Amino acid sequence: PTAPWRPHVAAAGHAAALLAVAASQCPSSISSLTLISPTWRGPFPTLMARANIPPSLASPALSMIRSIMLSPLVGPALYKNISSEKNIRKQCEGHVFADKSHVTPSLVATKTALTQAPNSHRSSFSFVTGGLDAAESRDSFLGALSSLVDAGVPVRVLIGSQAPKTSRAEMEAIGEVLGPAGVARVPGALVPHEEYPEEVVGELLSMLPR
Repeated sequence: PTAPWRPHVAAAGHAAALLAVAASQCPSSISSLTLISPTWRGPFPTLMARANIPPSLASPALSMIRSIMLSPLVGPALYKNISSEKNIRKQCEGHVFADKSHVTPSLVATKTALTQAPNSHRSSFSFVTGGLDAAESRDSFLGALSSLVDAGVPVRVLIGSQAPKTSRAEMEAIGEVLGPAGVARVPGALVPHEEYPEEVVGELLSMLPR
């Protein structure tokens, strides 16, 4: 009989961590997994962890903050202010892109347009407050990756060579689980797939059978 078709899958950023955890629950469903500049924890939980705030206090605080930010009165007004073209450009130039020349007016306009969709504030605020986190801890996330490796699934992480120090440290921790063969360094910061798509595609193609 013909073997079942299993896809080679890839995802970037927070989606990469969500995909990895989901795949770890059914390793036989995929042929390989590529994580592009993965993040498993949102900005606010990361800040609280760096401040050594225990989870027993951080979790309810984040839930309260999330409820306020998602409320119909506060959420849209706050989001409108922080998702202006000026702020989006500042974020892209500050840490998302490695080369400021890639942050063009058309790119900023496109990203700004995405924030104008109805209820778009809900996903953004859920992300920053940890509502979309794939795991409760680094050990839990790395454990999911280890289970994939143990099941024989080829896993690679693509690390942007100019990613911010804190984000890069988390990606390097993933690399320690995967070993040297599971790590590839590509140009860019947090969105190398947007900034240097040809290099990223080249790495993705290397995961396919020849």
